[in-house]
Amino acid sequence: MRRSYETSYNVSSHSSIPDSTRRRLRLPKEPLAVDSTTISAGHNRLPWAPSAKGEKSGIKLHVSLLTETGELHRVTESTGKQHDSTLCSRVTDPNFILVADRAYGKHKQFDTYMEQEQRQYFVIRVRYNTFLHEPVYRDRKRPYKHTIEQDLTCQLGTKARLTRHRFRVVKLKDPQGNSVVLVTNLHRPSAEKIAEIYRQRWQIEVFFRWIKQHLNVPKLFGRTPNAVYGQLYTALIVYVLLQYVYVQGNSQVHPSARLSFAAFDRLISLAALPPEWVVYLAHHLSLP
Repeated sequence: MRRSYETSYNVSSHSSIPDSTRRRLRLPKEPLAVDSTTISAGHNRLPWAPSAKGEKSGIKLHVSLLTETGELHRVTESTGKQHDSTLCSRVTDPNFILVADRAYGKHKQFDTYMEQEQRQYFVIRVRYNTFLHEPVYRDRKRPYKHTIEQDLTCQLGTKARLTRHRFRVVKLKDPQGNSVVLVTNLHRPSAEKIAEIYRQRWQIEVFFRWIKQHLNVPKLFGRTPNAVYGQLYTALIVYVLLQYVYVQGNSQVHPSARLSFAAFDRLISLAALPPEWVVYLAHHLSLP
């Protein structure tokens, strides 16, 4: 089943990918959001998949997603007990800027990203109480905009577990007033642009919500690993094919008929697409 998914994705990934976000933020590469979602079940239903909490069983989908288009990049699976950071290498890609939350904020991994043959650029949130060793505040000619509070470089951790490299740290407040600490090895973009890169991560949350609401992922129809993972990868294939049709069509229909992915998904399920889309699907869709 995984091979079927990879085949479908490789077809969809050849479609043109807009780079408006990358151009707007003047980034060297496109942001790639990484995260996981857990599908829980009763302990007796999936005894082979214990969760971290121990009371229930569960499985995880670890996903990387292109924030500009919502296209999946890489996917792998695990039982619910496995920590996200241990599988990060399976879904990351140095051809993109890794954008992730605190579960992926391991200091040793930051050094690895700097030292690997092809450097992995990243913007990752860390704990608010992360120790900053010998901070040096970056020169700033204009006052910070929006919620930015600090912009500095430092080593991370205590002396016993200090990172080998200095990293850039941007501190800001979220809309609720909570502290957000971002670590990155991008030094050219402004602090405001670093914050904007991190905000792109919400696209992967939108994907998880969409796939659970539309494809019955929380309702597992089988109990064996093959049945469970087969259902999940089938759902991903549906998403990839729908994205393939959407991206290809949205670039070819008249500008007045272009839709957001959410609108396209809703209208196609209601058989209520605009006439331009109906003509495109009937006569111009290029099948894989």
